[in-house]
Amino acid sequence: MLEKFKIHLKKELDAIGLAKYCLGINFQQGNGIVAMRQQSYVRELLNHFDMTKAKTVVCPMDFSIRLKRSDECDTEGLPYRELVGGLLYLVTSTRPDIAKTVSKLSQFLNYYDNTHWKAANVSYAT
Repeated sequence: MLEKFKIHLKKELDAIGLAKYCLGINFQQGNGIVAMRQQSYVRELLNHFDMTKAKTVVCPMDFSIRLKRSDECDTEGLPYRELVGGLLYLVTSTRPDIAKTVSKLSQFLNYYDNTHWKAANVSYAT
């Protein structure tokens, strides 16, 4: 019974073919290598946060800028948490290189202001 199921499952998977896109990740497979990219997901995020004109930067955050807890939490309707969440998904999927930046930004999810927002915006331009 199990063997029949395995044979049936293999036929179904062969009919489907190789994965091309799943959960915002594009897959390219060949020669025993699987490449993962999230260009379309990043483009969606840039559109969502109205950052389509952002310039590419080499370093995702200027660590000489000291972010600190904002006492007034002047959010001005900024979707800071949503922005950091989008960056966090990138870190866990295909962009571990921005993990330190996202870790720093996520320390201020409850007490942030425009300074934090600007720092997070630079991170998306990488």
